[in-house]
Amino acid sequence: MPNENQINGNDNISIQEVTGSHIVINKNKIKNYFILFDFSDFRKQMDAIGAKDFVLNGQLHQLSSINEAGFNEILSKSKNIDNEIPSAKFNDNFDQDAFEDYLKWCFENQEVAIKSNAKYGDLIECFGWLLEPYLRKLAAKPAANFTKERLVLLVETYRASLRYLCYIQMSNVLILPDRPKIAEIAEFMEIQEDDDLNFNYYNQLVQITQALQKDKIPDFVDEIPLLVNMIQKPGNLLIAVNTLEKTRILLLKKGEFSSDLLAVLLNDCLCALAEWMKNIAFLAKYRLVSIKNINLNYRLGTNSYFVHLFGELHGIYSESTASLENRFTYSHSILLLKGNLRDTFLQNKAQADSYLSLSPFVIDLSVYKTVLMDTPELYYFRGQRTSNAGKEYVFVENAQIELLQRKEAAVGNVEELEVEKDLIVKPQNGEAKINDLYVQLNKLFTEYLKP
Repeated sequence: MPNENQINGNDNISIQEVTGSHIVINKNKIKNYFILFDFSDFRKQMDAIGAKDFVLNGQLHQLSSINEAGFNEILSKSKNIDNEIPSAKFNDNFDQDAFEDYLKWCFENQEVAIKSNAKYGDLIECFGWLLEPYLRKLAAKPAANFTKERLVLLVETYRASLRYLCYIQMSNVLILPDRPKIAEIAEFMEIQEDDDLNFNYYNQLVQITQALQKDKIPDFVDEIPLLVNMIQKPGNLLIAVNTLEKTRILLLKKGEFSSDLLAVLLNDCLCALAEWMKNIAFLAKYRLVSIKNINLNYRLGTNSYFVHLFGELHGIYSESTASLENRFTYSHSILLLKGNLRDTFLQNKAQADSYLSLSPFVIDLSVYKTVLMDTPELYYFRGQRTSNAGKEYVFVENAQIELLQRKEAAVGNVEELEVEKDLIVKPQNGEAKINDLYVQLNKLFTEYLKP
């Protein structure tokens, strides 16, 4: 049962709810912050809102004097708290084969159209390139089933999907002519590159979705608010999310795992990921495309046709062209389309409410090169940094497993792993089109961050 506690310290903070998996804190009776039952997450959020103290059960506590052990002890004394997090197990032998079978059942249950004889590869193609590479890696290395690297892959697949959902929700705001200021979007735009590894996409998704509802901004993906609502209620989904989030925190903190603990975590996280994938199977109803270029076809006495060169970012890449009469979308952009691609583009039905641009949070680097490349190269925004040349924007290649590649994670032998590929977008770059990308980023971010 939730336990509400009024906090009457100097910072006007109240803890609205405490459970064994999460905490909801409120500032000035206006804004709620939904965070995991984790000291580092709690401390980071309290620092972000400028809180230095709080009162729980009538006792004042100074943040500066509380460590992780003290935090757990203080909150465990709160009435009705359930400290034991149930294990997200379907059974003790939930393996990759069971995961693949379950994913097919999820699609059928969510009424996603698939072939009756669909294989795992067919299913994961439905999610598109922002998730497909992660899911493919899960099946590509069966010999690595009991390694820490596989555990990292499980939690990073979940994180990649969270990041994808956040891009969708933030893009709902950025496409508007008069963009309302939402604090979490501004915070994301200002993130420094070294902070991305610990960025809380979970909280970001919850807060932005709630802000969209508050400001009555339409959701391009109608299913996301329903997902966010389910995340915040007791049940299997919350258990799954908490399992994956806490395991990722553990991976960031802990260097080595016993074989017994590793086996339990691998089973729990695979089960948790299956539960999570069941609830985001709706993403398979949408299509990702890269708009390579847009050319105008217009002659005296004719209507104007905007010829789009584009390719689907699902499975094996292939390019197509479509002529939209008197309409155009966004060039050099990653678009999310509603419904069937053939209906939307090839039949000249790409109305403004049928697509959403995820750029510049996600970009196709291939379109910014002097020589246009055939195959898209997806990169996502990781943060800013400052150099002698000025402000720079850092992008990381999609499907890079950052926890495996950053020394802070202490996972495996870092020297033997694939080197992470970053794209640094500077005021002046070797490619003229990347200079244009810098202008776009700087204008969009600067205007949104204006006081």
